[in-house]
Amino acid sequence: MPALLSRFEHSTGRTVVLAAITFLFVILAAWVVVLDASKVRPAIDPRPMYPDLDIGAARSLTVQSSSGEIEIVTDNGIDWAVPERDGYPARRTAAVQTVGGLADLELIEAKTARADWHHFLGLVDPSDGGQGIRITLRDAEGDVMADVIVGNQPEGNAAEPDGRGRIHVRRASADQTWLARGSLSLHTDVTSWLATHLYDIDADRVREAHVTSAAGDDYTLTRTDPTQGFTLVELPVGRELLSPYLAEATATALTDMEAEDVRPDSEVDLTGGFQLVFRTFDGLEVTFNVADPDGDDAGWATILARFTGMPDAEPREAAAVAEEAANINVLTDGWAYRLPSFQASQMTLHLYDLLRPLPDEGG
Repeated sequence: MPALLSRFEHSTGRTVVLAAITFLFVILAAWVVVLDASKVRPAIDPRPMYPDLDIGAARSLTVQSSSGEIEIVTDNGIDWAVPERDGYPARRTAAVQTVGGLADLELIEAKTARADWHHFLGLVDPSDGGQGIRITLRDAEGDVMADVIVGNQPEGNAAEPDGRGRIHVRRASADQTWLARGSLSLHTDVTSWLATHLYDIDADRVREAHVTSAAGDDYTLTRTDPTQGFTLVELPVGRELLSPYLAEATATALTDMEAEDVRPDSEVDLTGGFQLVFRTFDGLEVTFNVADPDGDDAGWATILARFTGMPDAEPREAAAVAEEAANINVLTDGWAYRLPSFQASQMTLHLYDLLRPLPDEGG
């Protein structure tokens, strides 16, 4: 019995020693993890790249890439325009996202300062043939307020809850690169900066479309209720609509217009084309003059809106539609737009394109 007790005590002591050693190793392992974490922790706490940037003083924004250079300008810091398109309004959301994005851009980790490694991060200046995107902000005197080259996103990049992502950047005048956090509009084609979303008009609102062509085959598609299909006024003898879907597509071709490009209307030849007058149930009338689909300006059109009145409408409803027409004209007056191809095609159909002969009852 004493021998058994002695052996038990010896075993218990050894267990305690092993437990103590195990505990020590756990502490050491945790310490190593902490040390390793400190090595990958950002070299600095996040801080603004341009802490003193006064975005209200900005008057010019330039985006340079391998595709070329785009400039947008403003007189008041609110309404931006695109000189390359004769001063046509720029998309305000894109301008705000970029100018405001420069002010919100945060540096979170220093990367390489070697110029010969810039290409790994996509940070070679585009003026040197690189793939970086250079964004330059200037004030009214032309002085540079911010000048940054934006490169690649890191692998596994995911947007944060506030919508910002991570991206590599460097000041254009410095070799030091950074991992940054921010949200910038990096469009490198001029059309993406244009305010070409002209209006939101649902197909259910359309009551009638009157089409006039240079060939003289005018026609009108109409309906008396939004739930009905469109019918052709004065259907020619011996003919029927080729498809009710084709008629509806033509009558509602104006809906939710997102043009592809813009230029002054004086530069577009509309002779030999089509005129389409769309009317809605609530008194909005939108007129498209569309260029000859076989001419040099095929796909281009001018757009004009007006409020024709709403019988038995509440004054507030009528005022809203009248304001809608005015807002469309503020943007479209004096301009011609390149329409999406599918909408341009629907707006340049002749009467015979909508019809087919009646079936031969004897055959």
